[in-house]
Amino acid sequence: TVDDRAEIDLGGRVLALHAWPVAHTGNDLTVTDLQTRTMFAGDLVFDRHAPALDGSLRGWRAVLADLQDMDLARLVPGHGDASLPWPDGADPLARYLDVLERDTRAALDEGARLSDAVRSVAGEEASKWALFEVYNPRNVTVAFTELEWE
Repeated sequence: TVDDRAEIDLGGRVLALHAWPVAHTGNDLTVTDLQTRTMFAGDLVFDRHAPALDGSLRGWRAVLADLQDMDLARLVPGHGDASLPWPDGADPLARYLDVLERDTRAALDEGARLSDAVRSVAGEEASKWALFEVYNPRNVTVAFTELEWE
């Protein structure tokens, strides 16, 4: 179990493990090869495949901002290309999460029902993500239920 940070020494190669606050899920963990400055981000970073929000929208946005501030040579996402240039490789995901939050807040401000919001929130992102029609409605549901109680 990694509560915050840990290291694994493989004999000349150290892997840094980092447990993150609730973001994509409630148990996100990254592994960074310190020698090559390569991070294995798991599903904290999606590329081309529509993100799946199972944790906290606000948390994910905060963790992604922290990741983008890290000095990495490359990042291996949970889905998509084998590796992404960093930090620019996170820009599409950051944009999607921004749009998801903006549109969800607008729907809440308008008094929209969740059943209506899942059909319209973040619609401008549809052409940018594979499987958008499968994952976006559930992302809207998680975002809506998180943000409606603020």
